[in-house]
Amino acid sequence: MAVITKDLWAKKGIIAFPDGVEVPFWGFAAAAGGNPQLPGPVIIARVGDVIKITLRNELSDFVSLIFPGQDYIPTPVKENGVFTSYNTHASPGGVVTYTFTATRPGVFLYESGASPERQVPMGLYGAMVIYPPGVDHPSDPDYHTAYGNNTASLYDVDKVLILSEVDSGFNLAVDSGSSFNMLDFEPDYWLINGRSYPFTVLPDDVDILVSQPLGSKVNAAPGKRILIRCLNAGSQNHSFRLEGITARVVAVDSWPLAAGTGSIDATYLKNTITIASGESYDLLFISGPEGQYYLHDRDHHHLCNAGQYPGGMATRLDVMQADPVDVPVSPSQLACSVICRNGIRLNWRDRAINEEGCVVERKTGVEDFEILAFLTAPGLTEYTDRNVLPNTSYTYRVRAYNSKGFSGYSNRCSVTTHDLIAGPANLACIAVTANQIDLAWTNNAYNANGYIIERRTAETERYLVIAEVDGDMTAYSDDTVEANTRYYYRVQAYNSTESSCYSNECGVTTPAIPPGAPEHLQSVYISSDLVILKWDFNYTNKDEFIIERKSGAAEYNEIGSVDKYNFYYFDFQVAGNTIYYYRVRAYSKTGGYSGYSNEIMVNTPA
Repeated sequence: MAVITKDLWAKKGIIAFPDGVEVPFWGFAAAAGGNPQLPGPVIIARVGDVIKITLRNELSDFVSLIFPGQDYIPTPVKENGVFTSYNTHASPGGVVTYTFTATRPGVFLYESGASPERQVPMGLYGAMVIYPPGVDHPSDPDYHTAYGNNTASLYDVDKVLILSEVDSGFNLAVDSGSSFNMLDFEPDYWLINGRSYPFTVLPDDVDILVSQPLGSKVNAAPGKRILIRCLNAGSQNHSFRLEGITARVVAVDSWPLAAGTGSIDATYLKNTITIASGESYDLLFISGPEGQYYLHDRDHHHLCNAGQYPGGMATRLDVMQADPVDVPVSPSQLACSVICRNGIRLNWRDRAINEEGCVVERKTGVEDFEILAFLTAPGLTEYTDRNVLPNTSYTYRVRAYNSKGFSGYSNRCSVTTHDLIAGPANLACIAVTANQIDLAWTNNAYNANGYIIERRTAETERYLVIAEVDGDMTAYSDDTVEANTRYYYRVQAYNSTESSCYSNECGVTTPAIPPGAPEHLQSVYISSDLVILKWDFNYTNKDEFIIERKSGAAEYNEIGSVDKYNFYYFDFQVAGNTIYYYRVRAYSKTGGYSGYSNEIMVNTPA
């Protein structure tokens, strides 16, 4: 038995997201001068250990801690008859200590018990992992098990994943002391271990995420037993999927489903598990062939950062023969150039053989560098910055990363943009007739003299200029097209010195011209039980002829058809002494129906 002591400081801090947004939060720091963390520091102990946690409160609210799943009886607090906390709290500037014994293994949350509906979503939570006593001793039956011998929880690699979400509007309101209606709580960021993708796949303790030190990417060699320990600290349910992996659920809420010798094995296989708020699941599987396997929420909204995909609640399992030994070698020979008048292209030399991706950073003038992009694939040597302004100087640098950390930075490169012409956007095209296509686009240029319109067909990749229009035009009609043909268009702005990038490409197919109508319909034989019709047709675009008939004042009905090579029809379904009316039209699969032929009347003999 050991005494595990942990000091926590409740503080205000800032968390960062991949889209550049920074949001205030409340979290627990591991040191008086340290940054608060999201989630709070992980507390690790063994069954039988005495856990002693001292909480120091630097917030203006009461703060307390509760420990769901532990053999600990909290002491609810009322002040002046009003409930204030589920457990003894620390007043602003105050201190409180909690002591209890770890009695069972598992993965548990610790979280605020004072105004938890506000303080837990603000970030006052963390994970506590309790292992069996012999987990670190190779000769012990409990070695590398989550719940002890005969619990189907033997592992080689274990990873705790804490799921949560952030409503940035809620955080801003609570941090500033404003009121917030919890019925309006709508998250715009979804997190694993306090980060949203692609920050989730960065290594632990990166210098750009001082309050989000825990990565969530898992590294393992093929054939290893992987234990994923999922905790839902948020208020939403999450359907968490292991892409390409079928795992065995070995524990729910830290109760093992195979509880020892002689017990029923209630473990089961799943590749997607729905984790309710406050629940935990232990998922065990054997890593497969080398490759990358994504672990993510199945709700596509939860895979976004403020509505931008990809992002959110996603991380990755990298199966490789061995973890990197060192951080990557830094990229070199970074060069940047203005392209197409509305972007800057970066190129660099990749000198590393063990990187997982790169981080591109940018600054303007004397400002500090800011993260521009995370590239989450190895071996990349190019990036295009489309978010630039005219007549502005930019400086860039790049560094690589892997599970060991970041490389040094590349050299810097600087470039100044021109007086840019913004390219036309939202180009759309519609076939009005078989011989006319109308184009329309959005005018983004403030200094364009005109637009060049280019066209190609589906049979060629080469664009040809077909027209130029004035700079105030946003539409054009192309009446030089042929029927039943697919065309593609693009538009480019220009002035006396510059040309813009091309617009998006749009494609449309002109309709086919309907076939002409049959002519000179006549009856060439009439009897009481047979009428033979004949007609002429002088066009090539037909697939068949449709014959229609009526009697008296009735409506015409289709009575038959003949192929395109036949100009006769034999009507055996007639009666004697009856007046019939006939008409014929052609049909083409590409052009549709023709008009009708002339109408004829036939009076069959008795």
